[in-house]
Amino acid sequence: MHVPSVIINKLFNQIYLSEEVQHKMAKCEFCDKGVAFGIQVSHSHRRSNRTWKPNVKRVKVIVDGTPKHAYACTRCLRSGKVTRAV
Repeated sequence: MHVPSVIINKLFNQIYLSEEVQHKMAKCEFCDKGVAFGIQVSHSHRRSNRTWKPNVKRVKVIVDGTPKHAYACTRCLRSGKVTRAV
């Protein structure tokens, strides 16, 4: 049985690109710090686009009394905004 590629692409987008499956690697789940965009300027003033990624770690934290894995930036870890599960 041949299934048209349009139907396969539609099913793929519904399953794998839904919000439940997507992982936001470069985003802190506690302060919403994410990727920043800007322009890198060299010494000769040549300009090129670049991104600044936050220092996000996957750590085991306590959320609502239960331990779970979450992505937290190092600023939240250092400031005590996140309680780590040991």
